Amino acid sequence: LDRHNELPSRLSEARPVGGLRAEVEPKSMSAELAQAHDAYLERVKANLGDVEVGGYAKVQGRLIKVLAREEFDRRFLEYQHVQQAYEQSMARGDTVNDAIVQLLHERAAELLLDPHI
Repeated sequence: LDRHNELPSRLSEARPVGGLRAEVEPKSMSAELAQAHDAYLERVKANLGDVEVGGYAKVQGRLIKVLAREEFDRRFLEYQHVQQAYEQSMARGDTVNDAIVQLLHERAAELLLDPHI
């Protein structure tokens, strides 16, 4: 048998990544990301006012860009992945690299989220 054909075809076997599945049906993941992006745009409006997508605003002393959907998806999934890795490290009692904490803070600021650290 060809090893490439042995990859799991069932999407239900996907592993969770911070509340979103890493490998899911494209429509399902797309819907989840669309919902997360809509919530992000609501946070933008509530916290930054009428800054348009692609525009910039100052948040926590940093200049951030209001992200379009494609940019948001990439950053949000990265944030979810790093957040999950951080939480797992803390649960195991591992020493956490300061760069991970800094990355979480940066991504949280970009996404207008509380990093829960």
